Amino acid sequence: MRPSLTPTSVPAPSGRRWRTLHAAPQSPPVLVGTAGQAVLPATADALQHGAPVDRALPVDGRGSRFGETLRPLTPADVPDLLRFLTCADLTGSGLRDPAVRLWVLRDATGQVQGSAGYELSEDGRQALIRSVAVDASRRGEGLGLRLAGFTLQRAAEEGARQAWLFSRHRGAFWRRLGFEPADRDALARVLAGTHQVRLFHSNGQMQHEVAWRRSLVGLRDGGG
Repeated sequence: MRPSLTPTSVPAPSGRRWRTLHAAPQSPPVLVGTAGQAVLPATADALQHGAPVDRALPVDGRGSRFGETLRPLTPADVPDLLRFLTCADLTGSGLRDPAVRLWVLRDATGQVQGSAGYELSEDGRQALIRSVAVDASRRGEGLGLRLAGFTLQRAAEEGARQAWLFSRHRGAFWRRLGFEPADRDALARVLAGTHQVRLFHSNGQMQHEVAWRRSLVGLRDGGG
């Protein structure tokens, strides 16, 4: 069941009017258009041009088919998320560590539709983006860009100055979010304490990985 929502009017950047729906306490706000469709400003272009990432991440499209909202991972979510990441060929290392920031997107039936997260370096200035995945049935909607953009914004808000990640096959996707190829050893050095780096060192996978990096400077304040 979706939470009870109370609409209020706010001006949109385009000059149109939007309704901000405020859910019950502890639920994030959801932006919907005047026709009732959810809107999601956190596209790659929005990140590059300084538009803030919508913290609520509504993704129910033009109706209420899914009624989704991104939520922080709870212990009860771990088994489902582990299965989801395994199907996406992503590591589930550290899912139970409360220091690993992870979010899960479920549809109205409870099925996991997406995930995203990051780990921070010991000094908090470096973020390792991880676990960004979208269910195969939802690809092509721009959902992956929104999930990734959400993690970049949150990492920047937490004080991270640079974002790093491993990706062997999705370089074109990450370039759309401002990432460039990076030194794999440099990533492993500044993020040595993260679960993913430790795992890749222990199982020999590190030598096969491809690293990417982008600056987060200015993103916390609404810059791209």
